[in-house]
Amino acid sequence: MLASGLVTGVLLERGAGNRPAQGSGPRAAAPADADGMAASPWPAHAGIADVATVDPASFAALVQRMGREVAERQHLADQIAALQAQVAELEAALDQATGSAVADPAVEPLAQPPGPRSPSNRLLGQAALLDAGFDAQEAARIQGRLDQMALEQLYLKDRATREGWVNTSRFRRERSRLQGSVDAMRDELGEDAFDRLLFAIGRHNRVVARDVMQGSPAEQSGLAAGDVILGFDGRRVFSAAELQAATTQGDTESLTLVEVTRDGQRLYLYIPRGPLGVRLGALRIRP
Repeated sequence: MLASGLVTGVLLERGAGNRPAQGSGPRAAAPADADGMAASPWPAHAGIADVATVDPASFAALVQRMGREVAERQHLADQIAALQAQVAELEAALDQATGSAVADPAVEPLAQPPGPRSPSNRLLGQAALLDAGFDAQEAARIQGRLDQMALEQLYLKDRATREGWVNTSRFRRERSRLQGSVDAMRDELGEDAFDRLLFAIGRHNRVVARDVMQGSPAEQSGLAAGDVILGFDGRRVFSAAELQAATTQGDTESLTLVEVTRDGQRLYLYIPRGPLGVRLGALRIRP
């Protein structure tokens, strides 16, 4: 309906533009009526019948083309909205992972209400690390590293804001690089300690099979919805992105050992390399 209305309006306008003016030469000014108002130069009965005849096939093709363009624009707008939502989720997860805040945590209100003050983010972070099983010395060292990462984020955002690229792909790449600083601690700490670190700082540390596609390699190998995937090809996996990257490596015809937990029991499945055919999710579980 929208496309048809647009085309009809264009045709009417073009028809009016092609209508000959009264008199010869340039279009004559319309005579004034008794009230001094300019009278219309067109006959009272002029209407759509006076518009040049349009080929029905061409008209239908134009309407169809415009309809497709409207649908494509709407589809593109939906995709942009989905990507923006994903970016917002990633940025929120990064802030939570490193303990950073939008405002500088060193800035406090000028007036403080009476009474005991809440513990700082640093003390809360160390308490979470202690609760996750780190000793006091290790918790203090790790918290120092996390504080440094949070400070680098504040400097990054300040620089990007001053230079005008805070909401660009460059800014998101730099934030991702800083997030990789946490992942770089994996080899330093070891798999078990890194698992406890992810839990302590509020990040997801488990990959779950939300749904298994019918006829997929995962289903044929015995993987079921709700299974928590712990390892792939002998290596622990802590995120869906890490698991998906692992499936693209090696010979597609070979079988790979996949370690899962189901209803509290640990199972070992052999699944062909390549796409698993699984919709993945993420969980945060105490190790």
